Amino acid sequence: MKGIATGLREMKPIAEVIQSSTQRVVAQCTQRKDRPPIALPPPFGSLVLIEGEPETVGVVCSITTTGYDPARRPTALELPLSKLYEEYPELPELLVTEIEAIPLACATEAGFTQGTPPTPPPLHAGVHPFPASRLGELLEDLHFLRLIWDASPGTGEELLVQTLRQLFQQAPSLQARQEWLLRAGKELARVLKEDYERLRYILERLER
Repeated sequence: MKGIATGLREMKPIAEVIQSSTQRVVAQCTQRKDRPPIALPPPFGSLVLIEGEPETVGVVCSITTTGYDPARRPTALELPLSKLYEEYPELPELLVTEIEAIPLACATEAGFTQGTPPTPPPLHAGVHPFPASRLGELLEDLHFLRLIWDASPGTGEELLVQTLRQLFQQAPSLQARQEWLLRAGKELARVLKEDYERLRYILERLER
């Protein structure tokens, strides 16, 4: 079946899957000529679309930059960032940026099935930003908020705030943003049940 990412495959993926399960996907960010020397990852809390059958919608829950060689820990170079790559042009070849994403839904042209996917995305699958044109359709069902909360103990509040904030910023109109905020508040009330203080904290962050 033709999927959402079909039209995106003409663009270079922003990352490539290097570790995959139904609970977490790890992807290595790719270098691009129109970006700075070190590959820039998608933001924490942003939605991504991972190639495969079915395609997988995920939310970025962690970002890490390390050296390619795990046995050699990077050390301080004591240079301003503006001069760093002039002095060490080989540095981008020695560093790797990885993201972790929580799978939230399966995607096809027919729509979205929210929940843990039946199979993990394939290794070496491309990772793309989630297309803004499909956000309204995805947000018809906000059950993925519970998946985010349950899958991210210790960071659930911040991940929910960042995810919803980025979604709201892409709303096509102020009215749509207000509608999404109202529906998100109702769903969060169900997810957090009687934890009023935590619910109030999240909603106050979203309204700023």
